[in-house]
Amino acid sequence: MSSVFTFIPRPIYEFAGLDMASRYAFGLIYDRLQLSAKNRDRFTDHYGLYCVFSRESMAAEMGITVPTLRKAIKQLIDRELITSRMAEAGGCWRYYLLQRARDSIEMQDMPDYLPYLR
Repeated sequence: MSSVFTFIPRPIYEFAGLDMASRYAFGLIYDRLQLSAKNRDRFTDHYGLYCVFSRESMAAEMGITVPTLRKAIKQLIDRELITSRMAEAGGCWRYYLLQRARDSIEMQDMPDYLPYLR
């Protein structure tokens, strides 16, 4: 459901205390996961549905440096909202949305965002 807007979670529930860079990174990953869900057979492995993003392109889209992005991604992983794995080639990463993030999105009354990821 890619559009000109990115879903950025409010700083409540599981997202409370996360800085803006972390919440923005989550929004970009979430948006990309919605596209992956439309091609589920191609973007699912034994860990689940994933999206592919290079850190360089994500950082450029956010207007931040790669080290700042790494810090933001680490916050999301530490909060158990996402997990990531290095992709096979091209310096890209696979990002997976964890159940805790899905639950928090539901609590924020954003159910329209979830059907693609189930």
